[in-house]
Amino acid sequence: MASPLRVAVWGAGNVGTRAIRMIAARPDMTLVALHVRPGPKTGADAGTLAGIGPLGVAATSDREALLAARPEVLLHAPLPAQMTGGSRAADDAALAWLLASGVSVVTTVGYVWPAAYGAEVAARLQAAGEAGGAALHGTGLNPGFQGDVLALALARLSSGVTAVTVREATVFDRYPSAEVVLGLMGMGLAPDAFAARTARYRAWLTSLFTESLMLLGAGLGHAVGPVTDSVETALAEAPLAIAAGTVAAGTVAAQRWRWTAAAGPVALVHETLWRAHPAVAPHWGEGGNAVEIAGTPAIRLPLAPGWSGDGLAATAAHAVNALPHVAAGRPGILTALDLPLALAPRAAG
Repeated sequence: MASPLRVAVWGAGNVGTRAIRMIAARPDMTLVALHVRPGPKTGADAGTLAGIGPLGVAATSDREALLAARPEVLLHAPLPAQMTGGSRAADDAALAWLLASGVSVVTTVGYVWPAAYGAEVAARLQAAGEAGGAALHGTGLNPGFQGDVLALALARLSSGVTAVTVREATVFDRYPSAEVVLGLMGMGLAPDAFAARTARYRAWLTSLFTESLMLLGAGLGHAVGPVTDSVETALAEAPLAIAAGTVAAGTVAAQRWRWTAAAGPVALVHETLWRAHPAVAPHWGEGGNAVEIAGTPAIRLPLAPGWSGDGLAATAAHAVNALPHVAAGRPGILTALDLPLALAPRAAG
């Protein structure tokens, strides 16, 4: 019987802790290390942080200690450096270091199509993977599944495809992270404060969804042209109490984004509607989640609100289920086009 896969986790937030619970429940994996930012989580037991009781793995902020645990593959799920006071170059460097050190990586901070950041970034990550004999795979729920993997699966049912439209509508009233909802996303900011930070935030989001569009285009057999983006916001009419905190009246409580591009003859559209509370912006309608393929025949798959049950858990599961495939994959960048469509657990118990 094969030995359990030696897995490390980088980040003990909402996705990282869910991943730890999933890894601990699988007989084909064993958690050997947890990397966290310097702070109160350093030294704590990974299982305790994940709410399942001690696992005998102490969280560390020492990268060399992480390597000393000899992980074969690492689930990388911190907040993106670009939106926490740094730049994407810091994530590039961390991933390249891990790969060159011989550790394969599944990340949830983008990188579903690293070439979206330029040929130099993709070449650096590819070279690091080849040098260390390790692979890199970016995944998630959206980007990483709904707007690219699922859309490509549905496109198999149609010929003469002329357009792919992805619509996402998510309410964040039960999302427990103030760091994400009120910080990263900018919910609860005054309109002028949101506008002041929009350039950085917008650039980050557009880079993520450009990756998704480029992956989708590649799967359809076409290069993707320039991506156009737009955003609208709606304000809270009264204070809103949500899991992440309070969104004050007169501050941003909903955002509607749209990204469009052409992949050869195929029009690609991604629309995202985010609300801090279901009562916000009723004039925008429910929005709805759906993937639509214009072709012969036309395909439309509607997804009910809350269709994933728990988006954080779905993100973690998509990454955890990819770990064995990435650990066994060829060195370098592995996109969703390089892995099996069904990343089912090999031995989920």
